[in-house]
Amino acid sequence: MRLTTRRIDDLQTLFAGRRFTLRSAVSIAVWVAVLLAVLLLFLVLLYSPTAALLAVFAGALMRIVGQRLKVRQLLHSSKAADLNTYEFDGQSVRCRFEQSRVIRYINSWTWKIAAALAACGVCFAAQHVDALRLNFPPLQIRNVPWLDWATETGSRGLPVFSAIFFLWANGPERFWTGQVKAAIQARAALAFDNILANREIDGLEKGLEILWQQLGSSQGRVYRSAMVKHLSSHAAEAVLTPEATKALLHAITDLARQDLTKLGAVLASCHKVECRIKSAQSRASTLRNPLQEVRAEELKRGLETFAALAANRQWEECEGHAARLEGQVENIHAQLCQASASVPSVMLAPGTDPYRTLGVSAQTPTASIKKLRLRLAQLYHPDISDGTGNNIKMAEVNAAYDAVMRDRETEGRKART
Repeated sequence: MRLTTRRIDDLQTLFAGRRFTLRSAVSIAVWVAVLLAVLLLFLVLLYSPTAALLAVFAGALMRIVGQRLKVRQLLHSSKAADLNTYEFDGQSVRCRFEQSRVIRYINSWTWKIAAALAACGVCFAAQHVDALRLNFPPLQIRNVPWLDWATETGSRGLPVFSAIFFLWANGPERFWTGQVKAAIQARAALAFDNILANREIDGLEKGLEILWQQLGSSQGRVYRSAMVKHLSSHAAEAVLTPEATKALLHAITDLARQDLTKLGAVLASCHKVECRIKSAQSRASTLRNPLQEVRAEELKRGLETFAALAANRQWEECEGHAARLEGQVENIHAQLCQASASVPSVMLAPGTDPYRTLGVSAQTPTASIKKLRLRLAQLYHPDISDGTGNNIKMAEVNAAYDAVMRDRETEGRKART
């Protein structure tokens, strides 16, 4: 058993040594072949130096022209969308590139084949033009028949070799990748700058903000927010088809312009109705008509509806609401005109206590006195009940209420001083 194991180990050692020797021999053969190929290429270049230089120049020039055209094409084609993604943060646009796709784009086979054909054609033509035939092989090579034959045969295959070289070589990938990225970023920045250059929407929103504040409401920059939201979700479309995006943004601007006009009209109607309501309240207070004062106060609370309707862009409803309020206010004014002569002006007799007339004391809060006056008006006001006695009673209540209010106002001034 020990003998068999030892023989197996000896065989493995022998095979390992032979594998090492074989690998070493293959490596040496490869290096020798590479050195011979380099030497042969050097001798071939000595046979046709002009053709080789012209081939390199023609191939490189074709590749440069092709890359320039491809980079310029990115400024006008939709290919940029396949090479990266766009992100808009509200102020600027950022491009996220896919490196592998960019490299495949700049190393396209179309211009590789074009460069290979150009190099091959120029090299072949240069070898057959007598004025461009230059060769500098030393005499020692010419005196060796087989070496001279191998070198001359290699020089004839130089056009094929130049074509294979330009099919294989990729060129300065880092440089051309930077050119492609710079072109895409420039296109994206130009597109968004052109879209955001129109600042009319900012002025419109400032005007709308002022009108909203006067209307007693607060609205954010909804139009700018809608514009930024659209650009954020359609960033690629904004870069590739800026005209379509500009049309949408112009539509948003027109909407803001229309809303500014409509909101101004609503605010004017609101101010007009508010002035009429204040006039009705003042007239009702002068005529000592608390019922109409309460009705005017209720109409004043109806002004808050304008803000809600305008927030939902219900402009026609705003016009209808303004018309209804105006009609109701005019009805109050008409009733005040009719009631102005129905309640006689009565002065309290000297020594009469206005608090006793109203049925309150000097410690009764003013708010409670106002509520009491309203309840008394619901009993004795001519708009509710008829009768000369009721008219006189209502006039006494108004006179007592006015006396109490003057007394409270005088006490308030004394307390402040």
